[in-house]
Amino acid sequence: MYKHLLAKLLKIYGEDHFVVVLVYNGIGELLIEQERFEDALQILEKSIEICHRLIEEGGFPDKILPATLQYKAQVLQKQGDFEGAVKVLDTALAFQMKTVGEMDKNTADTYEHLAVMYGELGKFEEGNFALNKALEIRRKMLGDDHPKTKRLVQWLSITPNIEANNKAQALNDQGVALAAE
Repeated sequence: MYKHLLAKLLKIYGEDHFVVVLVYNGIGELLIEQERFEDALQILEKSIEICHRLIEEGGFPDKILPATLQYKAQVLQKQGDFEGAVKVLDTALAFQMKTVGEMDKNTADTYEHLAVMYGELGKFEEGNFALNKALEIRRKMLGDDHPKTKRLVQWLSITPNIEANNKAQALNDQGVALAAE
């Protein structure tokens, strides 16, 4: 279905059009769901290339590149490349700060994704910072009673426990290693 739609759109708009990018992103998302990560990366890289060309031409919607980068970070996360995912998300965040600013729901999404990646890497201080930034944005934009705001408050309430548990496990591992010597 996507191939047929894509062929028609390419004929109508040519490759360098934001609608084509959206279709590539849709294909990438479908490939992620199918766990075809290498194929997803190829499609998303093509989408990112088109985004950069559109940015150079000055006719590019500000929210599509960060969304594409978030999809790419999702693939990297599923492949276990958390450092790579952080780099991609940092790129998305830098772009968002220049274009839409901090007070944007998509910027909050990027902070949330960064928090998850930092958690995977055991970088809880950075993760807490990212979660707090996302919470600050959600509170200002959505209020305290919104489900997304409540979810972040809940995440922040358990994050210190995760960090403490990981530190305790590391100390336990050190003790076991010393006892074995």
